[in-house]
Amino acid sequence: MIQQPPEEDEEAAAAAARHKAAMAESEEAVNDMCRRICRDSRENQPASTNKSYGPVKVEFKAFCQYKYEALLPEDERELVTEEKALKFLYYVAYRNQRESNQAWHFDQDDYEEVIERHKANQGTQDEFLRDSENNKYIGYSSFKIARAAILQLLKEQHSELRSNPRLYAKLALPSSLSDH
Repeated sequence: MIQQPPEEDEEAAAAAARHKAAMAESEEAVNDMCRRICRDSRENQPASTNKSYGPVKVEFKAFCQYKYEALLPEDERELVTEEKALKFLYYVAYRNQRESNQAWHFDQDDYEEVIERHKANQGTQDEFLRDSENNKYIGYSSFKIARAAILQLLKEQHSELRSNPRLYAKLALPSSLSDH
């Protein structure tokens, strides 16, 4: 094995350290830019969009706290994953329709009722139907708002967590919810 003179080893180590520092600085700049873009796009949305999405995001987080409290560490409970998004949207789609003036909020009893109704009808032709004609689905536009709010929350978390590799790796764009 050919040994390099000590000066060359020191120069190589110094160059490697400079490269590593430059890469870290560059990555932090990209993270800052992503956070800024996400914040700016959120701030430039019409007020009605923010007004519509905000309560859904709060409801999603309450759903996650309820559903995943015993299953996940606290810092992972509210992260948007495909499983959480689909379970939440299933609940939203099949819960009892609310009065138009009633705000979005997570109702544990209503959630359990939806799940029990699903279990009772599983495997039947009416698997995804209401248990009576009096209970109505939410409107398609309300469902689209819920879906869009969850996707926006995912994008916000994506830009906020880029610097946390452990949590960032757990985020997953729900392919079934994408716009394609």
